[in-house]
Amino acid sequence: MTQADSSRRRDGNVARQFFRRATPLAALAAMVLSGSVLVLGAACSSSNDDTPPKGPFGATTITTAQTIFIFERPGDLAGDLATMYAKPANITFKSFQTTVATYGAPMTTITALKNYLIDTAFKDTKLPGGAAVWVDQNFRYDATHSFATIPMSEAAVQIMSPGNGKGGNWDLAPAVPKALSSAVSQIAGDYDAFRGILAPQPPQPPEPRVPVPASTGCADADAWSEFPWNMGSGTAQTCPATVTVTVKGKPVVLDTVCNTSVAHPASAPSQTFFPEQLRAAYGVPQKLRGAGRRATVVLAQQFISAEYLDGFAKLTGSSFTSADNLQQIAVWGQTDPPIVTSGELMIDTSMIIGMAPDLDLLTVIAAPLVSGKDPFFLQSVAVAVKFSEAINESNYPKNASGIRQLPDAVNLSAGPIEQLATWHYDAFQVADAAVASVLQMGAMMGVTFTASSGDNGAYMSASRGISAAPYPASSPWITAVGGTNLELDPTDDSLKEIGVWNDDYLGTLTACATDGGKAGGGNSAVFPKPTWQVAAGVGGAFRALPDISAFADDAPGGFLVSSDKNAANGTSMASPITAGLMVLLQEKLVEVTGEDVPHIGLATPLLYAMGALAQADKSNPQAFYDVVARYYTDPTTKKQTLISTNRAQPPIAGAVDCCDAKAGYDRATGWGSLNMPEVFDAWSALNKASAP
Repeated sequence: MTQADSSRRRDGNVARQFFRRATPLAALAAMVLSGSVLVLGAACSSSNDDTPPKGPFGATTITTAQTIFIFERPGDLAGDLATMYAKPANITFKSFQTTVATYGAPMTTITALKNYLIDTAFKDTKLPGGAAVWVDQNFRYDATHSFATIPMSEAAVQIMSPGNGKGGNWDLAPAVPKALSSAVSQIAGDYDAFRGILAPQPPQPPEPRVPVPASTGCADADAWSEFPWNMGSGTAQTCPATVTVTVKGKPVVLDTVCNTSVAHPASAPSQTFFPEQLRAAYGVPQKLRGAGRRATVVLAQQFISAEYLDGFAKLTGSSFTSADNLQQIAVWGQTDPPIVTSGELMIDTSMIIGMAPDLDLLTVIAAPLVSGKDPFFLQSVAVAVKFSEAINESNYPKNASGIRQLPDAVNLSAGPIEQLATWHYDAFQVADAAVASVLQMGAMMGVTFTASSGDNGAYMSASRGISAAPYPASSPWITAVGGTNLELDPTDDSLKEIGVWNDDYLGTLTACATDGGKAGGGNSAVFPKPTWQVAAGVGGAFRALPDISAFADDAPGGFLVSSDKNAANGTSMASPITAGLMVLLQEKLVEVTGEDVPHIGLATPLLYAMGALAQADKSNPQAFYDVVARYYTDPTTKKQTLISTNRAQPPIAGAVDCCDAKAGYDRATGWGSLNMPEVFDAWSALNKASAP
């Protein structure tokens, strides 16, 4: 396909990410898994303009009020997934069409809701152009039949509230026809834009803020070379400073990133790790290159530069070309997304291609930025829409076998912190029901979702010192990926040492300034511990993260072709690396079984079963490079300091802190990093053990 053909525009629904706070397990289960349609009105507008937004949902920024309708779920999807993954040998995935037909809302319900909005809820509104036309043009349901959205002006939301905006209690649902009463209910949120008509909300606790230590500067840059992980490890690589690609028949010269970023001491330059070095570190067989496989990246409102991605592929031995292997799709009314040549999206796409250099199709899904009085709600709805589009069969061209093949992995390397949902919790509760539904639908179709665990240890907001977990990485329906540093063997790039990525400790012990990045990990404040963590003996009552980890260090960092000349780094690098490895795992399992069907889907139950298998007996397949306790000994004082941790250093006074690495699972790096040959063996062992 051509770039022009693949850069499609779709009306779609919505897109992006979010978070929330603790709720009892029973209430959470009832909210996510019940057979009710939840209807939420979220006032996100700071304007009193009654004019409908331009286009399906506006141009590049969503500022209107937004309502989301969560459709009833006729089957127990979560229960069916739990039953299926209890015995890996029995895992059988469903097609997109079958999954939607089995677990999605019937079109009769969707149509009835739409007609109700047109004929009853908005019948007497004074909106310009007529309410029925406005609703008809803007009502959107997602591809999986999990939810629908409609943007509204403040006037429209007030009309839906009891008392028609004259002081009624928004927490009481408006009357609905009997035909929908068993499928539709309404809950409300604390929406700042409607403080005159909402019921009083209980006071929220003050935001926890603690001082964050400032950088100490760099007194001895040479000390970097004395740290346990040598920054220049691995085989020597030839890295040209530029790469020339052809654009419209003309040569264009692009910058590469061969050395670590300027944020680190000039006296300790370090060569970035190339994809082939990382593939060797994780034991990827040379013949596994992602041929015939697919992956998708969801982020914000951006498209990636085809030229820069082609330059990366050219220098890393990849057969990938944007003309043949890239498609970019805009959803939720996004028009003409800006094309980026650096940053998050460049890292995500490059790392997936780096791990799977012969990838058949890479899809980028873009959606508008969101803003308003309640942006957190909008962001959570947005991520549900983008995930839904990522598993929408109609978004993908047919493969060589004539099948609209879904991606093996979908990656999102962004997300705010759960604690911010303390102030918007009820709104997020409903939006997360949409996210969870889509993630579960994708799991049933055999799609693996990965998300980054953050770059601030347990402090997902480093500037505020808030101890928190990121969303959607904290969702139990996604694989949360943390970060490590690596030392590679200088002869063959095999993994020599692995540790917790923590530049705080590196900077403190060597008196060198760093960006303070460290692997995200800890506990969710929202989601109960899933059954696979219980079975593996993970402590605590709430979901622990990360699940696994990959290379995240920015010294040396990952090789990029990037206009800002910064190396890839952070869990934003680790997560797409893991997504790429999941693609290769799928490729291997297709080869082993002889069946070109999905084999993984929801990866976490399998990963935790592999971890438990490894811990039970060292003679069993060791699917992970485990990160264990390691200490740094000061050459002068001989004092030992634990360095395999993602704790803040120096400690942040008054803040809850964690987490340290240990044998087996821990909240610093999860189970560790994938040891690909042993992962294949562990998968086979689990299937053999659970076979009838």
